[in-house]
Amino acid sequence: MKYNFTNKIVLLSFGLIASHLLNAGTIQTESMTLAGPYAGVVSAPFAGVALYGNGDKVSAQSVFETIPGNYLVQITGASSNSSDAGVSLYIDQVKVKTFLFTGTTATMKEAVITLSAGANSKKVELVLENDNGSNDTYLDKITITYQGKTVVVMRKAPVVPAIGAYNSGKYRNLFLEAGYKPADVQAKVELAWQQLFYGSDNNQRVYYPVGTDEAYILDVGNNDVRSEGMSYGMMI
Repeated sequence: MKYNFTNKIVLLSFGLIASHLLNAGTIQTESMTLAGPYAGVVSAPFAGVALYGNGDKVSAQSVFETIPGNYLVQITGASSNSSDAGVSLYIDQVKVKTFLFTGTTATMKEAVITLSAGANSKKVELVLENDNGSNDTYLDKITITYQGKTVVVMRKAPVVPAIGAYNSGKYRNLFLEAGYKPADVQAKVELAWQQLFYGSDNNQRVYYPVGTDEAYILDVGNNDVRSEGMSYGMMI
């Protein structure tokens, strides 16, 4: 059976998708439309909304300033306790990114994202979908700021070597060939490594140490350990 890295793996890609709210700048979540079996308005730890179970969400129909374009998305929220509480950002039913909040004090999480195509009017949703009963997610506000137009850089297709890397001993770095700076590439790879092997037990890592000299790679789709997963872990 194929190993499933659902909700666990960092894709080594510099491309993302997202949006900008019309003339809004900041939208308070309590003014958005609530849906789901348990979602409700709260007054503490701030005036906002609480998402208690999977499927709880808030949404708003928004108009985007420029498409394509780059945007800074900032979401302020908190967890009901010391464990990670998450919320996923969806644009027109397409998942863009998951934001995690640790601790009961309001913190702001942000990401620079890109909207590449489509109509200007889109539905923005903040959805709870990683709840395991350990906490609740509190949301205060979402701020989306236009950063500028997306620059499309046309690059030549990579040339496939006549001799493979195994035989030549030369392993290509396609990020460098695409024009990214070596320091940026190294930082991206290091971020992926840190998440997969040292990230949150709840929704980030795939590598779980056991004692001082053992470890396993968890198949999060089936909640067990499989030989294919161990091989993928060694490849990473």
